[in-house]
Amino acid sequence: MPNNISQLVVAVVLVAAGVIVPWWPLCILGLLLASLSGHSATSLLIGLYLDLLWGIPPGHLFVIPWHWLVLPCTLLAAVLFIARRVVVTRMMVKMPKRI
Repeated sequence: MPNNISQLVVAVVLVAAGVIVPWWPLCILGLLLASLSGHSATSLLIGLYLDLLWGIPPGHLFVIPWHWLVLPCTLLAAVLFIARRVVVTRMMVKMPKRI
């Protein structure tokens, strides 16, 4: 688990503020921060929570075969997780090892 717990706390506070104030850009900003700071499981859970909160009926999770396409926040979190993983892997390969 990454050592940047303060970024996760800020992300959760942004999501909570976006839910309380009903202003969705705060929620998306919190999701982006959680995803890009390395907390992938938490960002997927936040994305699923936001999708369920914003009106995706729970029945759609099991009826539609491609149910992840109905969940835009969860899909965004998954894409950001994959993008971060690819960028970090490429940086580790290309950066020279220092003693």
